[in-house]
Amino acid sequence: MNLVDIIPLARKNGLFIINNEIDLIEGLNDTFTFQPKVLAKHKLYLLLSKKNKKNKDIIKLFNKGLKLVKKLN
Repeated sequence: MNLVDIIPLARKNGLFIINNEIDLIEGLNDTFTFQPKVLAKHKLYLLLSKKNKKNKDIIKLFNKGLKLVKKLN
C-alpha cells in the first residue's frame, strides 16, 4: 500500500473525497487532520466560446449560481 503524508487540497474537496471514497481504500486510517495555514490561493475562471449560442444561457446560469454562493458565504 502506498502512503501519502500530505495532499494540498481545498478543505471542502478533501471532505468530499473522504466522505465519498474512503470506503474504497482498504486499511486506511480514518483519522484526518487539516493544516490551518493556507498553502496557496488561486483564482478560478470559466471559459466558454462565444461562438456556441448555448453558452449565453450557461453563463447566465453560472452567474446566478455564483451570486448565490457569494450570498451564502
